[in-house]
Amino acid sequence: MARQGTTEPTERARVRPVALPPEEELALAARGTWPLRELLALADWFASERRLTGTGMPRPDDIRALATDLDLWPGSTEEQAAERAERLKRLRAARDLPEFLALWRAAVDLGLIEVDSGRARACAEVREGLSPQRALDAWVDLFERAIAGEPGTEDLFHVGRFGSGLIRDLLDDLYAEPDDTEISLSALATSIVEELARPGAQLSGASEELIDHSRRMAHMTLYQTALGIGAGGGIRLIDHTGEEVRAEFAPEKGLLPIYSLTLDESGDLDESGSGPRDSEIVCAAVLTPLGRYGVRRMFLAEGVEAPLLGGLARAGAVELLDALRRLPRDVRVAQIKAWAALRTAEEAVAEIAEACAEPTGDGAVRRIIASEVLRALGGPALPPVRVLLASDRPAVAGLAASTLIGAPDLPQAEVEEVIGSHGLWFTIDSAAGLLHTGESALAGALKSEDPGEGLPFTRLLFQSSGEVWRGDHPQTLPVLDAVGRLHPDRKVAKAARRAAYKARSRA
Repeated sequence: MARQGTTEPTERARVRPVALPPEEELALAARGTWPLRELLALADWFASERRLTGTGMPRPDDIRALATDLDLWPGSTEEQAAERAERLKRLRAARDLPEFLALWRAAVDLGLIEVDSGRARACAEVREGLSPQRALDAWVDLFERAIAGEPGTEDLFHVGRFGSGLIRDLLDDLYAEPDDTEISLSALATSIVEELARPGAQLSGASEELIDHSRRMAHMTLYQTALGIGAGGGIRLIDHTGEEVRAEFAPEKGLLPIYSLTLDESGDLDESGSGPRDSEIVCAAVLTPLGRYGVRRMFLAEGVEAPLLGGLARAGAVELLDALRRLPRDVRVAQIKAWAALRTAEEAVAEIAEACAEPTGDGAVRRIIASEVLRALGGPALPPVRVLLASDRPAVAGLAASTLIGAPDLPQAEVEEVIGSHGLWFTIDSAAGLLHTGESALAGALKSEDPGEGLPFTRLLFQSSGEVWRGDHPQTLPVLDAVGRLHPDRKVAKAARRAAYKARSRA
């Protein structure tokens, strides 16, 4: 969880895998958001080339015409509509209308409008129809500007610099949670301030009054910045405020009551009766699919691994196995199903076997995951896996054996037969794979050793005629040495050291 003054998002190696709608669906949603909707309409208005003023801005008559044609900034009341009309009537330059100036500059910065030699024209992509990827690129650019609170974005998003840091905390937290999870803005503001008040942090030793003031200010700022990001389609705000408070303080536009909070002359929140108390406001935020897309793009740009669920469907078997190693167990199934759906059971088994046929190193690590993949393929995969038992490559035969003994509903007689013929090899192999990733992984497996699962070293060392040291696996000696050091059962550890001694003498 990223917090201001603590851990930056770029320090995280990876984030949870997420699901996203198709690109076309996301692009359609992006085109309907503020301010991209207005920016595309503005650019399209310049489909025919138009002259600019000497300062490189549209002429006042053009601004008045396009504001009317596009119905930019429509007034919600008669008074607001009249004020807008009067401002347009008295317009002498683009700077007299900051709202337009912000849109114009954004359209030019995004390349939607091309300016050259005192003339402006919509870019070719706008004239021909923006592709889904180009629309999403433009939306992400706007999304990142809003979050960063860049100078000049206030008239587009109403997000200040202080709010930008808080909104990033909110976005990171929402992304980390399951889709459609609500996060309370009040709870997040409290969490942020509590971390700032810990020993050694910015508010360490501050008075209770200052801490409470900071919390209330963070709450208000979080809401107001989330409102701006929400208008852009990245966040959906949900009002859980009580009906009485909402009826008394919610503005006519439907904004949440917190928007009524104001500051008094001292800069503190004014709770003297002009608005609700912030403790009465219960507002939550949800990350939209478009928001997940935008946050993921930000993570990727920062070098953070941000996988997609189902994103490995067309990957090769090596890429699949290596990627599954880094995924939580509870999300592997979806990836495996998506991958297997594009292959027959025979094709999938053959690809997986070939991908982890290397006897040592990464091959051993991949075989641990490969057994899980092959079992997830279900009953149709069992016949081709049985065929692999007869392979002249020990690594492939060992993979088949470890898969079969872990397959559900396999007759016990077949399980015993497979263990008898291949148990020593695949047990040493599984331990070698764990050892390749670090001794702690092997130690954890030995600690949880169970006769029905895991690495049955007790059975191998005491029920295989003491011949473990004769195994033909190339990692037999390193594994026995490690088991002798790491096994929590002294009797098993001693037997492993004795077997390692014999294996070393044999070598």
